[in-house]
Amino acid sequence: MTNSPTLASTRRVDPDRDLHGISHARISRRVEWVDTDASGHHHNSLILRWAEAAESELFLGLGLRHYFPAAPRVRQEVNYRAPIHFGDEVETVLWVEHLRGRSLTLRFETRLAAAPGTRVADGAIVTVHVPPGAAASASWPSDILATLRARTDHLPTGEARSHGPR
Repeated sequence: MTNSPTLASTRRVDPDRDLHGISHARISRRVEWVDTDASGHHHNSLILRWAEAAESELFLGLGLRHYFPAAPRVRQEVNYRAPIHFGDEVETVLWVEHLRGRSLTLRFETRLAAAPGTRVADGAIVTVHVPPGAAASASWPSDILATLRARTDHLPTGEARSHGPR
């Protein structure tokens, strides 16, 4: 077994300042009528849809289209901080937080565009690599690891630590 580095941040990342050199994507969206629920604010699934849209921007932008059919979620977490309503414009930022041989943690934050300091939600998505036809996770393909490591070497105050495959 070969050791693979784990890249991890040890403090909360500020998407406005700390993403230089870190693989990330930023998208802007407007809350549409269909995105609201009976209470008049956004439906709870909307935040994850935007996080996944940012994930798509990230991996397509890195030329890693083949990531998608082999990266099921094993954990999703959303912390709702403030309601948003029909017509509100938001920005979602998603970045690579941890990269291991078999798993990847993506962290995201959604904020009101009109009040950039107002966090609407934040959370994380953990994916693993499951090759087509396989029943269990396996190591990420070398091109995905190399591309993400090349852009994630300098996580703020993080250090690469050597661990066995996860």
